[in-house]
Amino acid sequence: MNDLFVFLTFLFAVLGQFFDAFTTQIGLNNPASGFTEANPIAAGIIKYLGFTGLYALKLAVIPMLVLFIALGPTKSLGAVSYPGAYFGESAWGAIGLVFGTLNYLTLKKAKISVF
Repeated sequence: MNDLFVFLTFLFAVLGQFFDAFTTQIGLNNPASGFTEANPIAAGIIKYLGFTGLYALKLAVIPMLVLFIALGPTKSLGAVSYPGAYFGESAWGAIGLVFGTLNYLTLKKAKISVF
């Protein structure tokens, strides 16, 4: 049952971050909106690796790193930190959902269709 909850929180993290990355890409691809990336780290990733690098980092690398940190090292010791995985993945998904919603509202105000 714990593995199911870990999977669901991982899925929430991926979907939340996808919403943020997707709305960021739409905003940056419409220069008339005046939309800019406020996060300098994400802006640097977009500049050097493009949106593919941003998606890979946000949707694969960081969620897997959170799972490895929460579950990987302790598994060999016989104790698995499921609460750490729940918290880490849920926080990552919530961050993406909040900033994706803010991006969506900004784009909606500029009359740019997201979906």
